[in-house]
Amino acid sequence: MKKLFLLALLGFFTMTTTTSCSSDDDQPIIENPDPDEPGNGDENGDENGDENNEELENFFSLDEEQYPLKTGFLDFWGEEEEGVYAWDVTLLSSDFTFNFQNEDFPFEFEDDLVSFIIIELNTDTSQGLQVGTYQIDEDNFSPFVCSYFDISLQCDFTDLEADEEEVCEGFFYIESIGTVEVVSIEGDVYEFKIEGETDEGFDFEAHYKGELLDLESVFGRPSKEIEYNRNFNKKPRRK
Repeated sequence: MKKLFLLALLGFFTMTTTTSCSSDDDQPIIENPDPDEPGNGDENGDENGDENNEELENFFSLDEEQYPLKTGFLDFWGEEEEGVYAWDVTLLSSDFTFNFQNEDFPFEFEDDLVSFIIIELNTDTSQGLQVGTYQIDEDNFSPFVCSYFDISLQCDFTDLEADEEEVCEGFFYIESIGTVEVVSIEGDVYEFKIEGETDEGFDFEAHYKGELLDLESVFGRPSKEIEYNRNFNKKPRRK
């Protein structure tokens, strides 16, 4: 089983803080997109505050248990098959701040427990995600296919030495039943509608509309170029 994605990000930050060629004395504290700002993760309703527009709520549900979605990452993994480009999207239930001055653990989550989903979407272009419907099929590495879908529930990241089975209360995967719809892309604001069924037979549904933090823009290089991150992120890779 792969290591947890957020532990992979820990490796990211550690490498960034120890190998940067720039002046690191005044590394900034970088916050994730503010969910209270229009267009970001926790926004419900339209510009006029239409509270009846419930379908715009950001959440995911598994077996009728619902979790909020407050923020997310976009991680470009490049060309993994000829003419096929992989984009990892991670959506999380907790807002956070990360601070490059803290090399031990640069995450400061607002919530004690964090749930999140990781999906890999394949496109036929390296210029960005494309609007459309992606069929979930982990054995198919074609454009407009979601070739990886991982769900982690109620994770406590206070003990980084613990095994991942001890960090999170549950792990679920969707191999072939379901779709990920990229409804719209407007600048850094993405809208997703997701539905599927886990390998255990649990129904899954999600909606997210908000900004995605582009990891390459934060670190200045693609994540797959950082060997320490690859050692942590055990998600199967084809190259």
